[in-house]
Amino acid sequence: MNIALKICGMRQTAQILECERLGVPYMGFIYYPASARFVGEDFVMPALVRAKKVGVMVNATLEQISYYVRRDALTVVQLHGDETPNDCAAVREHLPVQVWKVFSVGDALPSVQLLKAYAPHVDAFLFDTAGAKRGGNGQAFRWQLLASYELSTPIWLSGGLGLHNVAALLSFLENHDYLPVAGLDFNSRLEIAPAKKDLQKVSKLLKYFDFKSEKI
Repeated sequence: MNIALKICGMRQTAQILECERLGVPYMGFIYYPASARFVGEDFVMPALVRAKKVGVMVNATLEQISYYVRRDALTVVQLHGDETPNDCAAVREHLPVQVWKVFSVGDALPSVQLLKAYAPHVDAFLFDTAGAKRGGNGQAFRWQLLASYELSTPIWLSGGLGLHNVAALLSFLENHDYLPVAGLDFNSRLEIAPAKKDLQKVSKLLKYFDFKSEKI
């Protein structure tokens, strides 16, 4: 299984550099002021060589997205708000980044019709658990819902993922290897406090993935 891994909600310089040293392939940085994990306006991105930097935006303007992409040399923009297909297309057209569109999952996946409207304008979908907040709710959705996914657009999975359930999720994906799952996104379940990661958990997770995946 070629499953990538992303640690999201990063903010502390020392922890970012340690995750880089450990070999975390994707790190997520939140540019949404209402989030407890907002990087802040004075954030300075450490120099990273291996990790790809994912900027999480919520209903930001193209001008705002462009500013953060260029300031922090982001490689991916993760749109986590109410962005339209045209909004996604504009980011891809004007900026040298991949675009991932987030959809919240409750009792069902988003409709095929909705996903098809976005598919030509994004590089991947990210499915997160519906909750009171835009991410970081710490709850997993029912992975069995993924069986209804019909598109070829790659997907990332998020929502309450941690050491307690990653084995079960990888087992599920092994039994559903037709699903185009590109990676898994970890956040609140690896934290001591918002934006403060438990690096022992991160290290254990990476070792586990090193065993499970050729990509990490």
